[in-house]
Amino acid sequence: IDPTGGVLVGASPGGKIYRVVKAGKPELFFDTKEQYVWDMIFDRDGVLYTATGVNGKIFRIRGPQNGEVFYDSTATNVMALNFNREGQLLAGTQGRGMVIRVSGLNQGYVLYS
Repeated sequence: IDPTGGVLVGASPGGKIYRVVKAGKPELFFDTKEQYVWDMIFDRDGVLYTATGVNGKIFRIRGPQNGEVFYDSTATNVMALNFNREGQLLAGTQGRGMVIRVSGLNQGYVLYS
């Protein structure tokens, strides 16, 4: 649920994120142009981060149709997202099962493999 009460839905296959405010009336919020949306999480400022596959990308989405690739991993799928106590993004991948700390745009550090 976004900060204004809309429900965000990640559609797979297709990699699109829809926002639903009125029942039965989804609106396209963001198109990742990936195949899968696996996870979504908001940071403290209300910015949405999205884990995708099959190219293992994390998107930072600031609003409708306003997003960018935040981190491009070597994994096939980024499956899970969370934040540590310091507010840094953590990502779990499929395959080699890496846990990556993403501290900035394309700045990742493998914590566990």
